[in-house]
Amino acid sequence: MRRIRSLITRTPALVISILAVALSLGGGAYASAQAIGHSDAGHSGNAPAVKHVVRAGPSAAASSGVQWSTLTLINGWHSENSVYQTGNPKAAVQGGIVYLSGSLAQSFSGSDTFTVLAPSFRPTHNLYITVYTNGGTQGSLYIGHDGTMEAFSSTACGSLTTSECFTSLATVSYPINS
Repeated sequence: MRRIRSLITRTPALVISILAVALSLGGGAYASAQAIGHSDAGHSGNAPAVKHVVRAGPSAAASSGVQWSTLTLINGWHSENSVYQTGNPKAAVQGGIVYLSGSLAQSFSGSDTFTVLAPSFRPTHNLYITVYTNGGTQGSLYIGHDGTMEAFSSTACGSLTTSECFTSLATVSYPINS
């Protein structure tokens, strides 16, 4: 009888914990953060002002018949799918949200610009999004309203930066009108 009472008193905590895990895994796709200001200037070392940034898992876009478009990489950037099986860099739009996936790297230090998005994937304002880079470090992903996409970081990875060694686009998403 004590075991049953003990289980009954813990049940609400278990249910709440399970719901929290389920919501954290699948929710948040439409969460966005408002920035204090807004600037369309490129990243010049000044703290960027961001209109909206959304972070979400790929489950919302991956679960239904979304049309993914392969990103054409430029300036010596290449897919890291053959090394890490993370998928080639791609973009998709569903329900007004742009989803990115895949990973990339650069063999030599060069331009931070790795692709130019098609007009259907471009945000209204410039975005700066924190992304995973080599060795568990953080880098930045710049998505310009003109479609320019750049990956950069200040942490070294040998003679390159950690963003040049590896940048993940997984879990990156944003409202198309951001």
